[in-house]
Amino acid sequence: MKKLIRYLLILSLLVLAIVFYSLGSINNLLILLIIGFGLEVAFWLLAFKDHRKEKNKLTRS
Repeated sequence: MKKLIRYLLILSLLVLAIVFYSLGSINNLLILLIIGFGLEVAFWLLAFKDHRKEKNKLTRS
């Protein structure tokens, strides 16, 4: 169940980032583009969070 919630959160961040990018470029509003960028950064950080932890565990063993 935790994985499902995590995947839904990651997908939501990606969709919101696309929406904010679209609204920012249509209306030429820099703040919406900045919010979209922040959401995209959060998406990428959450998407690869477990991968980095697993890699660190393997190198420490």
